Amino acid sequence: MNPMRLLMLLFLSAAYICAQGKKKECLVGLRVVDYYGRPQAYKIVWFRDESGKDHANRFDGLFGRLPCDYETYAFQVSRTDLDHPLGKLEGKLTVQRKDIWKTIVTNPNVRLYGKGAGELSMTLPSDHVWRGRITGKGKKPVWVHIRSAFGSGHKEASVDENGEFQVYSGFAEGRYFLYVVDVEGEIIFSTVLEVKVFAPQVPFSIDLESYSPSVRIVR
Repeated sequence: MNPMRLLMLLFLSAAYICAQGKKKECLVGLRVVDYYGRPQAYKIVWFRDESGKDHANRFDGLFGRLPCDYETYAFQVSRTDLDHPLGKLEGKLTVQRKDIWKTIVTNPNVRLYGKGAGELSMTLPSDHVWRGRITGKGKKPVWVHIRSAFGSGHKEASVDENGEFQVYSGFAEGRYFLYVVDVEGEIIFSTVLEVKVFAPQVPFSIDLESYSPSVRIVR
């Protein structure tokens, strides 16, 4: 065999073996926010793979690199300014693509005091009623949806023939999206709500005639 050809084959074989031995890594980033979306100071306590091995040492703050091996990891994060059970959050994520980002939402009822923490309900009662009225809706049936911008809360209500609706909330303090959907599934109105337990209660007034929704088609 030609010496140059043999040398080239040896070089390619060595490069292939090295490539097989080095696993591709994915960037993993965590973000901890409250129900308003405000960043909270947290750190990684442990980050374990399915065998129980801890990979917390692969993180700098809340960002790290892990093998892109489609493995599911369990993790715990803790407040940087307080070592308390109420200041810890746990979750899971699967590492399967180049960049993995995960937002973790804190408990809205946890309050800090000095070096301690406690739970104080900052959630509206489940029988608390939001009342509102929609004008300019025409005769088509419409529904009102209210969804937490960062948490999991979601409520909906139908709008009667007079344009009136009521929602039994039970929402925690934070930011929410309110949107109105017609019978064909079109979003015909949207706005952002900021819920505060001790804010004065006022009825919702939504005028559909003065609102033109913006829709962007993407792929």
